[in-house]
Amino acid sequence: MSTAEIASATASTHLAVEAISSEPSWDRITLDQLRKFTSACGLDFTSRRDVNRVECYWRLRKGHPKFQYLTEDPNWRGYYLPFIVSWRRGLAAIPAELPAPIRRLLESLKL
Repeated sequence: MSTAEIASATASTHLAVEAISSEPSWDRITLDQLRKFTSACGLDFTSRRDVNRVECYWRLRKGHPKFQYLTEDPNWRGYYLPFIVSWRRGLAAIPAELPAPIRRLLESLKL
């Protein structure tokens, strides 16, 4: 999803969504912001079903998703690719207080 789509779904601004998206840690993000953001993205971290779906996706691809659906988007090089590179670099520090399934998911990503 683009930041514009997430902003629309959360009744937020493009700038606010960019700020949340680029945070390496969500320590300063409120629970309400987190719920709205992840819900707009189709993921509820409190739902075992949602977390399992994501874990299966990563396992299937051995921790290396291809993002093929994004590579076919006209905004791939100018928007999505730089965003994904930045996102993956930010995973170097995974907070220990995250729930175990989320930590496993993040730890499975290779930089």
